[in-house]
Amino acid sequence: MSEPVVGLCRFSFAGRGDWVAWRDLDEAQATEKRLELAETLYAPARMALRFRTLETLLLPSLAAQTDPNWHLVLLTSDLMPAACRERLESHASDRVHVVVSDAPRVDLALLPALERLGFGAVPQFRIDDDDALATSYVERLRRMAAGMAGAGVPAWSFSVAHSLVVALYAGQSPRAYRSRRPFMGAGAAARLPERARAHKTVYGFGHFALSQRWTSVTDNGAPGQLITRFDGHDSLRLEEGSRPMAWHEPMEWSEFKGALGRHFGFADPVRLRDLAAA
Repeated sequence: MSEPVVGLCRFSFAGRGDWVAWRDLDEAQATEKRLELAETLYAPARMALRFRTLETLLLPSLAAQTDPNWHLVLLTSDLMPAACRERLESHASDRVHVVVSDAPRVDLALLPALERLGFGAVPQFRIDDDDALATSYVERLRRMAAGMAGAGVPAWSFSVAHSLVVALYAGQSPRAYRSRRPFMGAGAAARLPERARAHKTVYGFGHFALSQRWTSVTDNGAPGQLITRFDGHDSLRLEEGSRPMAWHEPMEWSEFKGALGRHFGFADPVRLRDLAAA
């Protein structure tokens, strides 16, 4: 079988990443922050929501891919409660790999696992547990990767610019948007240069910066990602006057449902709008 692609997902990983909470912390502060963050990350209500999105969105989106040549690494921390870890590990399969790590940083946790699985040099994409991929995403990524290999391009980055976004904030009706901005976090992909692969993964670079380091390809076709926004999300809220609204175009719910059916056929719009309330 030809070369796969591997998705990397941080599932409530209590370690340094690119989240706002970790900016400007030294190593001692980061260790303290890790223990402090675990209390928030593993709160029962939060974990219930993260499992709902993982099991309703991300995993079904991968199972529905038109090109099945993918793997997913779900990274979590050794601080995760045993019951949650057991539930997460129940999703392990020949293509879904659960990694439990005590490492303080994302890349330190992922690199040994990728090497062990034989994925150290394959294309990587990043995805969150509360987002999903269009059923054509892997096919489009692997087609582009094959073209780059044929052209002799050793390192590159890739993004689908068009995303569907749904805001599910407490006390508000669900709101749907169309976003056209490449190299947002969800679905940002790269084949890293050999010199970087020894000490970094795709998470070792800012997602917007991925487009500036190597040959960069943007797919401006059909939507590639379905992105959710909830209360407490690390991203800025989608509301009138907020900065992200500059690249979000409101959609009627009926239009959104039609786009879901065409590109995210695994997603039930009724279950989607009830995710936050379940």
